[in-house]
Amino acid sequence: MTPVLDFRAVAASFGEGARAERLSRDPVAWVEERLGEFLWSKQREIVRSVVENKRTMVASCHSAGKSHLASRVISWWLDTKDVSPTETRVVTTAPSWNQVANVMWAYVKEVQDKLHMPGNITAKATWTFPGYKAPTAYGRKPSDYDESSFQGIHATNVLVVVDEAGGVPESIFTSVEAITTNANARILAIANPDD
Repeated sequence: MTPVLDFRAVAASFGEGARAERLSRDPVAWVEERLGEFLWSKQREIVRSVVENKRTMVASCHSAGKSHLASRVISWWLDTKDVSPTETRVVTTAPSWNQVANVMWAYVKEVQDKLHMPGNITAKATWTFPGYKAPTAYGRKPSDYDESSFQGIHATNVLVVVDEAGGVPESIFTSVEAITTNANARILAIANPDD
């Protein structure tokens, strides 16, 4: 049996079980306490919406830090959920590979390095945790009309982040909906409101 990396169990062994449980439900506190970063009111509203709602759609202006904030949500998700192939998955997508790998995943790598989170993030925008061959989190830039590109992604806790969502075709959103059918699944779509 493959071991499960459980942030809450590790923290509990250090007498921090209540704090770990609280942080697993409160991404605002996670960002502030674990990263030492401040979230302004709209950012707080966005990350709380991810906890409370299956779908969080964010329309914002240019250079407001949307991808930066989304990377914090991704990292919070992976840091506070039971990380195993059957329990947790994160998938990110965007209209271009540059946006996936060089924007979103650069921010995710920044958080991993800052917190010394386990695993390996590759140039192909994947995050593989120790003890697993398959990545737990990955970025994809599928063909605009390839609805099958997201098939086969199954886990208890699925987070999908759609960056620059205004440029992502409807067929991809159909695929995203197909992999986020369970109660613990969440979708965060962020974009400039130009489409």
